[in-house]
Amino acid sequence: VDDDPDVVYSTWAPAPGEAVPKAGASSKLLSLRRTSRKEVQALADRGLTMYERELKELNIQLFPEALEHMLHFERVISQPAGHLMLVGRSGVGRRSLLTLAAYMHDMEVFTPCVTRDYSAKNFRSDLKGALSAAGVQGKHVVLLIEDYQLVEHSFIEMVNSLLSAGEVSGLYTPEELEPLLAPLKEEMGAAGTHRSLYEFFVARCATYCHVVLSMDPTHELFAVRCESNPALFTRCALLWMGSWGADAMRTLPAPKLKEVELAPDQVERVTANLLEVHKSQTAAGHLDRGAVPRNYVSLIAVWAKIYAAKKTELDLRIEHLSGGLGKLNDAAKAVDVLSKQANEQRHKLADAQKLADTAMVEIQKAMELALERKKEVEELQGTLHVEEQEMTKHKAAIEKELAHARPLLEAAKQAVGGIRSDNLNEIKALRTPPEAIRDVLEGVLRIMGNFDTSWISMKRFLGNKSVKDEILNFDSHNITAETRDSVMQLLRQKASSFDEANIRRASVAAAPLAAWVVANIEFSKVLQKVAPLEEQNTQLEHRLVASKQRVAECQQQLAQLDKKVSVLKSDFQKKTAEAETLKVSLEKAESTLAAAQKLIEKLGGERGRWDSQLKSLRSDLERVPNKAMMAAAFITYLADEEEATRAATLANWSGLLDGGRGGGGGSFSGGDFSLQRFLSTEGELLSWKAQGLPGDTLSMDNALVIEYAVNVPFVIDPSSQASSWLVKHLEAGGKSVETVTPNEARFSTALELAVRFGKTLVVQEVDSVEGVLVPLLRRDLVRQGPRWVVQVGDKQIDFNDSFRLMLTTRNQAPTITPDTSALVTLVNFSVTRGGLEGQLLGLTIQHEQPELESHKSQLLQQEEELKVQLEQLEKKLLDELATSTGNILENLTLIESLEETKAKSTTISEALAKSTELQVSLDQQRDVYRAVAVRGSAVFFALVDLKRLNHMYQFSLPGFLALFRASLASPEGVGQGPEARIRALCLDLQRRTFQYVARSLFKADRLTFALHLAKALAPGEFGEDEWRVFTRKAVQGGGMGASMSVPGWVPADRMADMILLASSLPSLMQEAGVDRNAQDWAAWAQSPAPEQQRPRSLPQSVGHFQFLLFVQALRPERLGPALAHFASRILGLADLNAAPSALHHLVEDESPDPAQPILLVTTAGADPTWELEELAARARPGRFKSLAMGGQQTKAALELVRESARRGDWVCLKNLHLVVHWVPALAKELSSTQPHEEFRLWLTTEAHAGFAPLVLQQSLKVTFEAPPGLQRNLQRTYDTWNRGYVEQGSVQRAQTLMVLAWFHGMLQERRTYIPQGWTKFYEFTPADLRSAADMLAPAGGSSRGPDIDTVHGLLGTSVYGGRLETAADRRVLEAYMRTYFTADLLAGRGVKGKLGGLLGVPQSASFNDFERAIASLPSTDSPQLFGLALNADRAVATRTAAHVSLSMRTLSTPAEATASFDRERWAAELSPLLNLWQKLLRNHELLKLAGDAAGRHASGRLDTPVNRFVALELKKAAALVRVVDATLSSIARVVRGAELLTATVQADGATLLASTVPSAWSDLWEGPSEPGLWIRAAASRVVGLAGWWERVESGTLMSSPLTLSELLNPGNMLNALRQQAARAAKVSIDSLKLTCALDARAISGAPEAPVQVASLMIQGGVVPQGAGGLQEAPQDAALFNTMPPLFVAWIPQDAPEPYPPDRSVSLPVYLDTEREKMLAELRVPCSGTEAQWVLAGAALFVSGE
Repeated sequence: VDDDPDVVYSTWAPAPGEAVPKAGASSKLLSLRRTSRKEVQALADRGLTMYERELKELNIQLFPEALEHMLHFERVISQPAGHLMLVGRSGVGRRSLLTLAAYMHDMEVFTPCVTRDYSAKNFRSDLKGALSAAGVQGKHVVLLIEDYQLVEHSFIEMVNSLLSAGEVSGLYTPEELEPLLAPLKEEMGAAGTHRSLYEFFVARCATYCHVVLSMDPTHELFAVRCESNPALFTRCALLWMGSWGADAMRTLPAPKLKEVELAPDQVERVTANLLEVHKSQTAAGHLDRGAVPRNYVSLIAVWAKIYAAKKTELDLRIEHLSGGLGKLNDAAKAVDVLSKQANEQRHKLADAQKLADTAMVEIQKAMELALERKKEVEELQGTLHVEEQEMTKHKAAIEKELAHARPLLEAAKQAVGGIRSDNLNEIKALRTPPEAIRDVLEGVLRIMGNFDTSWISMKRFLGNKSVKDEILNFDSHNITAETRDSVMQLLRQKASSFDEANIRRASVAAAPLAAWVVANIEFSKVLQKVAPLEEQNTQLEHRLVASKQRVAECQQQLAQLDKKVSVLKSDFQKKTAEAETLKVSLEKAESTLAAAQKLIEKLGGERGRWDSQLKSLRSDLERVPNKAMMAAAFITYLADEEEATRAATLANWSGLLDGGRGGGGGSFSGGDFSLQRFLSTEGELLSWKAQGLPGDTLSMDNALVIEYAVNVPFVIDPSSQASSWLVKHLEAGGKSVETVTPNEARFSTALELAVRFGKTLVVQEVDSVEGVLVPLLRRDLVRQGPRWVVQVGDKQIDFNDSFRLMLTTRNQAPTITPDTSALVTLVNFSVTRGGLEGQLLGLTIQHEQPELESHKSQLLQQEEELKVQLEQLEKKLLDELATSTGNILENLTLIESLEETKAKSTTISEALAKSTELQVSLDQQRDVYRAVAVRGSAVFFALVDLKRLNHMYQFSLPGFLALFRASLASPEGVGQGPEARIRALCLDLQRRTFQYVARSLFKADRLTFALHLAKALAPGEFGEDEWRVFTRKAVQGGGMGASMSVPGWVPADRMADMILLASSLPSLMQEAGVDRNAQDWAAWAQSPAPEQQRPRSLPQSVGHFQFLLFVQALRPERLGPALAHFASRILGLADLNAAPSALHHLVEDESPDPAQPILLVTTAGADPTWELEELAARARPGRFKSLAMGGQQTKAALELVRESARRGDWVCLKNLHLVVHWVPALAKELSSTQPHEEFRLWLTTEAHAGFAPLVLQQSLKVTFEAPPGLQRNLQRTYDTWNRGYVEQGSVQRAQTLMVLAWFHGMLQERRTYIPQGWTKFYEFTPADLRSAADMLAPAGGSSRGPDIDTVHGLLGTSVYGGRLETAADRRVLEAYMRTYFTADLLAGRGVKGKLGGLLGVPQSASFNDFERAIASLPSTDSPQLFGLALNADRAVATRTAAHVSLSMRTLSTPAEATASFDRERWAAELSPLLNLWQKLLRNHELLKLAGDAAGRHASGRLDTPVNRFVALELKKAAALVRVVDATLSSIARVVRGAELLTATVQADGATLLASTVPSAWSDLWEGPSEPGLWIRAAASRVVGLAGWWERVESGTLMSSPLTLSELLNPGNMLNALRQQAARAAKVSIDSLKLTCALDARAISGAPEAPVQVASLMIQGGVVPQGAGGLQEAPQDAALFNTMPPLFVAWIPQDAPEPYPPDRSVSLPVYLDTEREKMLAELRVPCSGTEAQWVLAGAALFVSGE
């Protein structure tokens, strides 16, 4: 109403100035008021505190979501007639929140107290208590009813009545009502609204009694209860409480996390991990094993328990190690200080010695360098003197050469220097200078390196302010040879211009320039001449300068070296003295250090190990939150799962926790998580094993679950090994243990005493959780002053905290309702393959080499003891170190103790290492016998699979272990070495197991079992693809017919199987050479026993099983013998016949345990009780009692069993299939009985799907079947009749009885040939025989028997005919009656000829004569004896082979595999089917055809019954395509991961995995039962119907051959033809009959032209082309042959048939070869009589599928 999250609406919101309203204390209607959430929260918190203080602890948290629910509760129950239905899973808080809400409203809560014998009477009594408080006292009360309290269906009906009318009819008797209603008179008078006290009482009950139903939606009865009791919805406010929200779930762990003092930085991570683990179970859909709120609470509790224990343990160990290591580290630090000091002194000494040595080296180097420098100075001084002399000589020569030219140059420079600027300006001002001036300036420019001699260039040169300086400073050395030559040429050519007189006349300024040019040229010439001398002189000058500098440097270095040598000598003396001092000090330090290190080295290993342990422990401490999480989740969710599921789920959780990196920041890898390593020690595991617990991983893990579970363990233990261990383990722990079974009279007393005195109660043989246990499972404790009490039945018992409850059962599928499943921890000890292998290996070693097993056990025990000793020694070491005082290096006593302890520790460590080596050696020796254990494990699980074949085929592990021990006791292979012994043991176990099991199986299943066992023991013989072909799981390619090439010699009826083989295994076909060697293969396929000889051309590389596939495809009737030979070879058996099961042998040799029942499974016609009675008369005369069971005999049976078990008598309980609901009670009685050693319990039953599995597993089973064959049948009949009955009348009577016995036997034995003999199995019973005998040959005999019509009428209608369901079967019965019950026989004229051509009827009434006549019959029957076709035996053999194939497919498809979604398995198993559909869609455009079908209408000229039928068929076929495509497309998308899995897709996928057709398909069309065949058949009909419609549109349909197998409903086609004929003849359809002929001209009087029907198949005879009629089929004929085309038409009833009755037979036309649906009857021409063909089982078939 209000969007404000801080506002709520409640009746607890008081008006201003008023107290908090309470419905229980107010007579007024409470108003709903708006109030603050905080105020209501505070009020609820106070209420919770008060309730827990006064009554009991609720252990709930009032987080917002819980508060919302509680407010909802209180709003409803505070209103008049306010009722609630709370629907949700266990643990969501319904009961606790309701109780608190009622308490806060001052309402009393009534709830039924369920006892063991709680009945409707008790429930009515509890209702009276609540209604009395409401109706009489006028109090608001709450009547809380939960699922487990609804023991009987009538309870919910009473509640429905109470809700709808306020009363329960008949609840009170008149005597009870009067005193009950008396107090209400005054109140009713004051009210004045009701006519009677009872009405007033009922009205008050309806107003004040608030019914609250708490129900689980997953309970199997939830829907039924709701549907049949509408008041649950119409009168109750429904609140669906599935689970808490994520925020609420996060708050639940907080109290426990606070309690275990989890670090604040870990709280959020741990909370998130708890929620993720729980959500992972919810997401996986595990609603039956943990994804409920109560299990989340259990997960938190188990985690807290484990975390607290492991953290305390690790903290103590860390503290212990840290203390000892601290002292050891102190000692080590002292040693380190000494070592450091010694090292420092060593370094100082080394440094001092190094410095002294370095100083000496430096002195030597300096002195050597000084000598070198002195020598170098002397050499340089000599060189300087020579070079100075040579340089002086060169200078003189140069000066001599330059003496002439230098004055001229100097004079010229001086003259140039005298030139005035104005003179130069004057020249520059000339427009055109005189030639002489120009020549002079050109010479100047050329000397200056400027060859631009234009006047402009000259003027620019003269205009330069520094022109004179450039000329004066010009260095003549810069004049190149080229320049000099150029100027000299100018001087020669213009000599006049450079003449002194001439040039001076031209220009005063030019004359000095001319002289300068000439002088420079002359000087340049001289310079050229003296250039070599100058260069040499320059070099000499440079060398001279360098040599003088070097001399100075060397002299300086000499001085420095002399000074350095002096300093080094002084320093060397000083360092030598220091080194000597350090050496003395170091020797002293090393002596002290050696003594310290000697002590530390002795404890060095421990210190390193302890330090490593400490680091490991600290690391473990970081990982404890997550490891505890894995362990708690394992205990909460996985205790009832098998090993593979456990491993997969742990891996998933590991990923979740790794992703979050744990609760404390420590990295965690759960991939190698082991519950055993985390929660137990080897010592514990060894002690458990010694107490009888199996040593496999699953059993050990389960034992830890029992130890740490917070809920009551419910142990599922089929072998009883774990139950025995549990009792021993509890007793070994010092607990007071008591065992009891629920059916014991002392159960209630034992339970109460255990609760009161704190015993541990182990309740065994628990098939379901009884309501009386629920308060104990919940720990629903009520406070009574200082003590706690708990409701146990109708009593409140003081609760002792030491009380523990354990539930165990041998039942693998106990009944646990959803509301109680979360209250217990299911611990499943069902044996696994690996676990059993370990057990069998132990048994084998114990028997074959007991010393190995005992030695290994001793080693393990010794190793554990050594580890304990080592741990104690280490503890002692640590304690001594931790408690030592002072300097440890000076504590001599401690050092001696440490040395002694260290020596012992070393000895133990060496012993442990040696023990480990010995264990490896022993394991290798033990593994020699592992092959026997592996073989035994495979055998047992092959037996376990058999229950999928038949519910009666169930075997227990103890029974198999007895077989295994018997094999070990056999002398086979003894003394011939291990290999020979192992082979002998395996072979003996196989033979022994086969014989043991085979006698428990029906004969039809023995070959299946042999093949299944062979596959389990030799899986390499069976390729996966080959097995799919054999079991018909393989799917043919996308074609609908012979789309693959097969040889032409293959018979038509084997074509489909060969196509399947070729398409599924093309490489095998190629290797076998079927095409290449056609003649050889064709001859083999026609041979009488092809299984005995392979085709000559078949390579040896083709295996035995591969060869069987060819037998299956081409000669299926020979597959049975071939499989028997194949399985016998693998199993090492001579044949597959079960050994005769003599009853005395069962008692004396195979059933030594008197508590083991002997179960005789019987079939019709087989009764072993007479043999049992004869045995009992010999073995236990006067001590045998039998009882035929019925509904009223169960109590008498239990009493009989108890008394006989006490006295040692034999008891036979017959016909247990009539009381299967009671058999579990019998099993419990046997489990709680300690029988006399001579007691034996015999049980007889027929096979029943509801028979108790526990009894089947516990019993020694033998099946009794009536031996096949007419001879055995007659013998059984005469055994029943006995001599007196046969001989008491006349010869005619005796003969009539013989004919009747023969007739009865014929009817029974003909069932062998179903469906050709009979269309289905009919139960012709001994009662039928007795009725017929009483009618035909009454006991006194009469002079006149009944007439033939009476006999035929009674036999054909009431006695035998009443069982028959089809006209064809009734005709068979009539044919036999006419054959045997003739007028001559009934008139007393005897029997003419031999019965069946074999049995001559004696002409006397002597019983012996009849026995001899029966004994003369052959022991096996032929089809001709029954009048069947010669090839009928082949049909039986073919069906037998098909039965084996189908049975093996059933065995290879476990039910649990189809129940859950496994993407990989779905992809592997369903891909062939999906691919087939896609190929069909592509190859035949099925979707297009389906789309086109919508527009097909038979209107206008096409509007005929047949055309309308075709249009409807086409639309139905289109619907088939769409449904199939939708189903398979959805499955394909789910497999690819492109679509989410829905319930519909999962159901369809599971159905297809089981090789059955989804109901959505079969609802549209009942096609073949196998999905691949169904799809192909449906596709062929779509394509065929499209062709039919084309012929409809073209008008050629009726004139062309019709293939009825292309239709979905061929019968409707025949009706359409009938309608069309009736319309043409304008008569009613009832006036027409169906006829046929091989030639259309033979049909006359048909209103419509006959239509030709092609492709019909026939069985029981053949109609060759052109033969003109039906003929007998030869023995080698195909089972189904193609019928020539028939012309059919509807003709008037009075029209003549094409063939006369005496030369024709009416054959039934069936839809398929199973003969389940008959479409019509057609009269076809034949040879012989009609009775002959009726008995032959001749019939026509639309389809050969």
